[in-house]
Amino acid sequence: MIDFFYNLNPAIQTLIAASFAFLLNGLGAGTIFLFKKNIKEKIDTLLSIAAGIMLAST
Repeated sequence: MIDFFYNLNPAIQTLIAASFAFLLNGLGAGTIFLFKKNIKEKIDTLLSIAAGIMLAST
């Protein structure tokens, strides 16, 4: 699978990678619709997890 991806045109590689990032971003943002009650606590928790990931990646 990786060899197949490496052999593609760089423009197609970019399109696939951007589509994958868009899909995961949409799924992450879509989770907000699953939490109808106590949304403030859930948002605070998700923001703290995201902040921890960003700090760990630097």
